[in-house]
Amino acid sequence: MIALISAAKVNPKAAVICSLSPCFKENLVDVSMAQVVGGYLGKRRLEDFRKYSLNDVAARIHSKIFLFTGSKEREVLSQGRYANSVLKDSELTVIDNALHDFFSPDYLTSVKRRISWL
Repeated sequence: MIALISAAKVNPKAAVICSLSPCFKENLVDVSMAQVVGGYLGKRRLEDFRKYSLNDVAARIHSKIFLFTGSKEREVLSQGRYANSVLKDSELTVIDNALHDFFSPDYLTSVKRRISWL
C-alpha cells in the first residue's frame, strides 16, 4: 500500500507491489472488513486508511506497476485483480498455491523471474 501511494507521488520508472493490502477507502465500506481491520490495527490506523482511495491513487500513477499475489490470499487476490483493472500500466502475476508469504520459494521465484530485466 505504501509503495503504491509513493509511486503516485514519486513517479518511478516501475514499481513492484507484492500482496497489495485491501485497506484502501473503498475496501473499508464493508462494516465487517472495517471491524476486522479496526480491531486489529486500531481506530487511528483505520482513519488513516480511509484517507486513501485506490481509484484516486491509481489515477495519479504513470509508472509501470508489477503486482504479485498468491492464489490463496483471498482478499489480497481480489485487491490485486481490482488494482490491475484501475491502473493504467500494470501486470498482475498470481502465484499458484501461494499464501501471504513473500519469502516462500514459489513467491520469491516468481517475483525474481518477472522483474529480472529491471
